[in-house]
Amino acid sequence: MSTLIAPHSWPATPPSSGGSALAARPSDTAVQAAVHDAATLVWTSRRNCSLTPSQLFGFYALLCAVTLLIALGFWVAGAPAMLPFAGAESVAVGLALLVHARHVGDHETLRVADGRILIEQHRAASVACTTLRADGARIELASGHGALIAVVAQGQCALVGRYLRASQRAALARELRLALSRAPATWNMNLQPQQ
Repeated sequence: MSTLIAPHSWPATPPSSGGSALAARPSDTAVQAAVHDAATLVWTSRRNCSLTPSQLFGFYALLCAVTLLIALGFWVAGAPAMLPFAGAESVAVGLALLVHARHVGDHETLRVADGRILIEQHRAASVACTTLRADGARIELASGHGALIAVVAQGQCALVGRYLRASQRAALARELRLALSRAPATWNMNLQPQQ
């Protein structure tokens, strides 16, 4: 999983608690956190992908070559029916790798800025965008294996954290709660209707 830990502009200790969740960020997190300016925070989590596309293609080509060599050996030994089965196997593995390749770039981005929580979820070729008001928003982390983080505001709910381990989801939920509790006063001014 990719890792980027960006410095933050908040003081090391919040006024009401003993330590900062952002300062205590685990070093193995898959969340990329960045502070774009004093009022914008961004978290990005990505799907774990250990092979580059060229490595994956090389692995597939090597697998097809070995399968073809074994099938040709059987063909020479008098079993020609092995060749079509080897071809069908190579096509099936290629299709599975193609499905995998469609989801290699899947990721989620959470942006807290200007009194809004912007959530972008990229899955294959589709992008789902959700915008929630930050004032009054709740961050809920359900217990249980595979439970996602629920961002709830004004009757809307968005589930995030599908590319994180359970411990990383808990850390992200703490960071989101801290970010929302320290919302800049300018957010409220930006949300006032203009007259």
